[in-house]
Amino acid sequence: MRNSAQMSQGANIDIADCFPIHNLPPEILGEIFHLCIERSLPRPVITEAPLKLGRICRYWRKLVLSDPSLWCRLSLRRDTAERNVSLDLEILDEWLVRSQRAPLWLSMRYSATPSAYHEIDRVIAKIIPHYYRWQYLELRIPTACLSPIISTLSECPTIVKFLRLAATSPDRTGDGPLNIDLSRQSYLTDLTMYDTRLQLVKNHGAMHTIRTLKLECPTVHDYFKCLDLCPSVEEVRLSFDVLIDFRPSIHPSIHTLPSIRTLALAAYTFGYDGTMDDIGLFIECLQLPGLYELELGPGTFTRHSEQWTYLSELLERSGHPPLKSLKIRIPIPLDEFCACLRKAPGLEVLRAPSILFVNPTLDTLTRRLHPDQPFVCPQLRRVELDYCNPVACEATAELVLRRWCGTEMDADPSDCSISTVVLKIFRDNKVDPFLYYPGIRQCIKDGLLVTSCDRQGHKTVYTYDHSKFSSE
Repeated sequence: MRNSAQMSQGANIDIADCFPIHNLPPEILGEIFHLCIERSLPRPVITEAPLKLGRICRYWRKLVLSDPSLWCRLSLRRDTAERNVSLDLEILDEWLVRSQRAPLWLSMRYSATPSAYHEIDRVIAKIIPHYYRWQYLELRIPTACLSPIISTLSECPTIVKFLRLAATSPDRTGDGPLNIDLSRQSYLTDLTMYDTRLQLVKNHGAMHTIRTLKLECPTVHDYFKCLDLCPSVEEVRLSFDVLIDFRPSIHPSIHTLPSIRTLALAAYTFGYDGTMDDIGLFIECLQLPGLYELELGPGTFTRHSEQWTYLSELLERSGHPPLKSLKIRIPIPLDEFCACLRKAPGLEVLRAPSILFVNPTLDTLTRRLHPDQPFVCPQLRRVELDYCNPVACEATAELVLRRWCGTEMDADPSDCSISTVVLKIFRDNKVDPFLYYPGIRQCIKDGLLVTSCDRQGHKTVYTYDHSKFSSE
């Protein structure tokens, strides 16, 4: 490359000599541009692609403006109480024109008071004529503004694959449910409906293409209706509102759902009634022979009774499914927790709160049931501990050591060792009872991976030479 002195003297220099990236063919440069936006939906700001790319030089701007697929993704997020959405209308117009006929990926998140709903309605009105291009549609807006979208989806076939509808200002005193018919959406694979006013119409057709389903419904009946209409769904995540009444599922029929691989339940109920708030009444309606992952919580409340055996009964009723991951994020009866472990011989990942990592759990996971199977859950490799306390940390450390080294009464544990421990903490010193437990540092040296994670998501990996051990 010529030096700056030559350039300042007006030497005839090819721009490609100064900036080798300009030697790239437009097709390769375009692929690089796409990598800048494909992981998320870009916001319309000059610090993010595609706007940022168009500000580098004239050549790049020409390339960016000539590629419709760089303008078909857009995320608009604003509190209309702070700023008028008129600017969003201009931005949306520009993106829609530049994207030409490319499939649209749109995310719109607005929260507002009823007096500002008309502003959101204007934004929605802009995208309705382009319904035939919707491929990803995420709307987190007041329920009162959803009607045009619901009508369009109910009446017109689209190419939408990902549909996510959620209320930011739910209106429980509105005019009643909003009925939606998704039978015409033959490309839909991922459906999220977090709005208790949204309901599928009566006599809704089956949705065979859906693989991922996330719901918050007004009644237990609506949950089962959606599940029954999605015979190929593999991942199900259900959030139960604080006012949900589980009592209609008392003496229910069993719903056998063989396609489900992942089930996550979060019930924000608080024990205001002795029976209506027990999520176990929902669980007892399920039979899941293909279940791989099961998660209960966060926020789930269960009546802490020794008779609460719904999870272990689910595993028994489902014919001991090939469960690989069990994540219990709220306290359940200790006997029930141990019973679940005994019914999950293929378990590889276990997450539970500290209150469940005590001696009975330790004994369950380190006693052999048969001479040729030294431990319950012999394939367990990863343990995650929530809300660490000293007792649970020490019990987890002892569990790791017994599975790593064995005891006199255990067979060779070499194929049953736990290789990863994750400690969810509030403060850094909460990991000390685990790290300083006799024998743990040697396990770390031999390959045990220990990680802590605080409430802000900051992670720390503890290696054999970590400063924590310098004060040991």
